[in-house]
Amino acid sequence: MTAINRLFRIVRVSFVVAAVSALLPAAALACAVCMTGKEDDTRIAFELMTAFMTVTPFLLGGGVLWWLRGRLKEIESMHERAREQEEAAERGSSPLSALDS
Repeated sequence: MTAINRLFRIVRVSFVVAAVSALLPAAALACAVCMTGKEDDTRIAFELMTAFMTVTPFLLGGGVLWWLRGRLKEIESMHERAREQEEAAERGSSPLSALDS
């Protein structure tokens, strides 16, 4: 099957799905929030759950960024300590340099 045939097949399937969806508008009204939630307790529960589901991805993303920031600082401090140790070793005399003189 060539790429063009595959593309035409995808377009045909997409068109059929869109046509069937257009013929069944009642299925689009299957939202639980649209028909229920008229009572105060149910409405509050839906609103709180909506707020929770809206905020959760931002909290997770922020937590990952905060952890990465801390890890980056830790790695930078490790590199800085290693650099300082190398500089100290270069400045100080090694036991082998005493044998050269």
